[in-house]
Amino acid sequence: MTIDFSRQLHYVWALLPEIILCVSGMVILVVGVSGRYRHAHMAAGGSIESKSGDDLGWLALLGLLGAAMANAWLYSVTEVGESSMIAVDRFRLFSNWIFLLAAVLGILISFAYVYRQRLQAGEFYALILFATAGMMFMVGARDLIVVFLGLEVMSIAVYTLTAFNRRDRKSAEGGLKYFLLGAFSTGFLLYGIALVYGATGSTNVAVIGEAISNGEASMGLLSPAVALLTIGFAFKVSAIPFHMWTPDVYEGAPAPVTAWM
Repeated sequence: MTIDFSRQLHYVWALLPEIILCVSGMVILVVGVSGRYRHAHMAAGGSIESKSGDDLGWLALLGLLGAAMANAWLYSVTEVGESSMIAVDRFRLFSNWIFLLAAVLGILISFAYVYRQRLQAGEFYALILFATAGMMFMVGARDLIVVFLGLEVMSIAVYTLTAFNRRDRKSAEGGLKYFLLGAFSTGFLLYGIALVYGATGSTNVAVIGEAISNGEASMGLLSPAVALLTIGFAFKVSAIPFHMWTPDVYEGAPAPVTAWM
């Protein structure tokens, strides 16, 4: 099949793995809030704990399987058109396998924890799917705006997962610190993207590269833009010296979330 990016509908095919993950996450949320999938607890005489949360976990794994099948199908796709915002190349598809495998392992090791801590399984597994979709958006981006959107979709989901165990003060503290410092780094990132646009007249990565190589970019704007982008991404990956949030977040987050991150 040929994907022509001059046709807007063809973006659906290019983003099929991510769409499957997002739809699966929304389905899990709907199913999770229904009474049939709530943990049932009896009082002093004993307790009955429904393990239907595991069913939601398996449903999330089914969504990941669908995304994996869509990712495999994209290997047979030929990409045409110019200035597309999404790449359909081997780098993106290979990276998707890594993200999908990490999500599968993260969900599998979460079954016992979610059941033992009596967490809301639907929201937990849906957030993992949304975060995975954000990673896949980001790695397939050819435009800085798409990079930003993918990064923030992932980040917001991970902020919530970090503070997911509301009965644990360390989890709440880690989630709050992660959110505040993440929002702070987002400001650097956005300002850097704005300066890149001012220096080159575009947010498309290929156009930016051409403007720099041809000497058409304004170096007075480009230099601080690179510095701001570096700071923003360094916060996100906890690179020294922007790693101050890491110990509290990794200690406070639920153990499966820390392992998955």
